[in-house]
Amino acid sequence: MSKNQDYDKIIRESVERVIPTIIEKLCGLRPSELSDLPTSFQRTRER
Repeated sequence: MSKNQDYDKIIRESVERVIPTIIEKLCGLRPSELSDLPTSFQRTRER
């Protein structure tokens, strides 16, 4: 695994834990359940 992939994994795992708190603090909402949405992101190669 490359260094960037390691960081991506750490960020994804950390974000899952803090998203409910961020939503509550910024929006005043208390999500009772979170679910992943299917996404496709355009990716470009570095030159």
